Amino acid sequence: MTDILQSGENFFGLTLSPLVVNLVQIGGIIILGHYFSIYGVAWGFTAAIAAQLALLWPLLHYWGLRLRFTWYFHHPRLRVMLRLMGPYFLLSSAGNMELITDRMSAFSMAISSISAMNFAFTFSAAPLGLIIAPIITPIFTRLALRHSFGNRDRFRSLSMRGLRWVLLLALPLSLVLFILNVPILRTVYERGHFNAQSLTLTSHLFVYAILALPANSLSSYLQQMSFATKNTRRPAQ
Repeated sequence: MTDILQSGENFFGLTLSPLVVNLVQIGGIIILGHYFSIYGVAWGFTAAIAAQLALLWPLLHYWGLRLRFTWYFHHPRLRVMLRLMGPYFLLSSAGNMELITDRMSAFSMAISSISAMNFAFTFSAAPLGLIIAPIITPIFTRLALRHSFGNRDRFRSLSMRGLRWVLLLALPLSLVLFILNVPILRTVYERGHFNAQSLTLTSHLFVYAILALPANSLSSYLQQMSFATKNTRRPAQ
């Protein structure tokens, strides 16, 4: 539903739905978690996705879209969609396997390694999700439209402008987080069982993760550029 709205350059749902999800999740952790322990937290996460659906469905109706389920396997675009989906499926599967391998390797390392890895990588992904992705998303929509209309000059111009914006944001962010990594992590995490030893281990991993931020941002942008041209094979390679 988010992607349908995005294709029409309606980013209201894309902007508001993560806020709704996070608020309901936090509420579930605080309220349901207090009364029902980890089971309450799990139900809170389920309620968060339900709240996101409740937000997006009326937006589709407002724009005159009525989704319904039908068995229609003879649609002329279905074969094209399956061909495009195959390489992306391999790409996402490879990413999941990398995540599983990292976590399995952490089990054989020092105590608290897997927790430190989760803390470091989760926080290092925040700049990409909160700052870089909101820039990439509308650019991707415009690139897809310009490619569909065969406007190569405007596609090339916008793609280079987006590339400059991504690097302009990612490089200073990486430098600031690299310099201030210990104070930031101490402010965010150091409480309860997260002690000085945990902070040291997490900060070491965070430094390596944040140094990869420019490359990850650029990789994400180039993937979206490739998807805008209906090329899903190159990112999967």
